Amino acid sequence: MSTHRETADRIINAMIVDDDSLIVESLATILSAQPDINVCATASGGTEAVQIYAKLASESVSRETSSARTTKEGAANATAVTATDDVAPSAAPDAPAAVPDDAPAVPDNAPTATLTSATVAPDAPAPNDAAPVAATDTAAPATPAPDDATPASAATLDAAAPTTAPDTPTPAVPDVLLMDIRMPDGDGLSAAERILADYPQARIIFLTTFADDDYIVRALRMGARGYLIKQDVATIAPALRSVMAGQNVLGSEVMERAFFLGNVSRETSTTPSAPSTTSVTLSPAEASALSTSSSPAA
Repeated sequence: MSTHRETADRIINAMIVDDDSLIVESLATILSAQPDINVCATASGGTEAVQIYAKLASESVSRETSSARTTKEGAANATAVTATDDVAPSAAPDAPAAVPDDAPAVPDNAPTATLTSATVAPDAPAPNDAAPVAATDTAAPATPAPDDATPASAATLDAAAPTTAPDTPTPAVPDVLLMDIRMPDGDGLSAAERILADYPQARIIFLTTFADDDYIVRALRMGARGYLIKQDVATIAPALRSVMAGQNVLGSEVMERAFFLGNVSRETSTTPSAPSTTSVTLSPAEASALSTSSSPAA
């Protein structure tokens, strides 16, 4: 199991899915107090969880596509500029042709154009009563700047310039979903199956009050990464780090059921609202997954 120090440089985005708003608020408070965990989304039921996860995943793909397109266009523009720089400069315009030596000479008596200066009428004398215009003493002198006035500095101009609005945080795709099972707006098991069918890379930990055999087996068979009991609150944050490190996690009560589930055969129920009280069949791979899963330490 990974330690807190090993994952401190990686923020874990968690999504909480539970129909109890008080539980959602409490879990969000507990997890957000961890320096490496961020609660990026919540949902009150399975149906809403599927919609929110699909929306966040789609937006993430769009951002990646746009970023890749921008990078490609930038590289193409850089290539075009380089190609332009390599083009040889155009040749200078041809100099005027020289007069050939055998050109006929201009005769001495050829008429030439004479520039005749135009006769300019003398300036009319100014009237006797016309006095030269002089600057009057009544003109208001320029108002001197106040003593405390100082030229605007660069810092002052920068401070006066309008500031750019802060960027809106980019919605994150949940790294791990904490999914309840029994919810009125779509049960957690069905919601998890839909999410994993479309996004196999999704990491889902069931967080419930029920350690029913049918629930545990169905969760493991669909590819859930963990199964915890809500009462073990102190184990939730370590469980998220363990899952991000590539491990599966099981609560202590679920771990106790693992050995029993691996040895007794029974048909698995697929109805989450009617859990079975009998044991169910686990394949060798599922039994191995149970036996090698870790129980998150507080």
